[in-house]
Amino acid sequence: MNIRTARKNELSALVAMGGRLHETELLFEPLLVFSEKEAIDRYTKEFENPNALLLVAEDNDDVVGYLYAHADKIDYYNTKKLECEIEVVYVTEDYRRKGVARALVEECIIWAKTKNVFRIKIGAYTQNKASQQAFQKYGFTPYHTTFTQNVD
Repeated sequence: MNIRTARKNELSALVAMGGRLHETELLFEPLLVFSEKEAIDRYTKEFENPNALLLVAEDNDDVVGYLYAHADKIDYYNTKKLECEIEVVYVTEDYRRKGVARALVEECIIWAKTKNVFRIKIGAYTQNKASQQAFQKYGFTPYHTTFTQNVD
């Protein structure tokens, strides 16, 4: 297993995995919309962004997972430091529970330290207990809970 920076020619693989992730997330949020075009446009820009990270996990030259994160200054914090947000961690089904996601997150943490971030955040739907447990195993702790109420 090898964790490395994604290459531009792997964009279609990243977008395809993002589509599969979207299908899973629909179980937790049925209103989510996935646009292949928007994903392509965003990742194309992020390949050029020094404060963005696209990693892949590969096995025998096959991409079996990826991570997308970015580090940004948050206007409403009284700090000049950056905050890193891991937006996507996806691993193909055959490679789950084999340490691939952990390896991607660990590599992201190393990258985030080079950016002098003050924290790294990652989100999971309340119903997604598997992701929450995994993130806690990786050293993340719950920080903020959002409450919702449907009005329709």
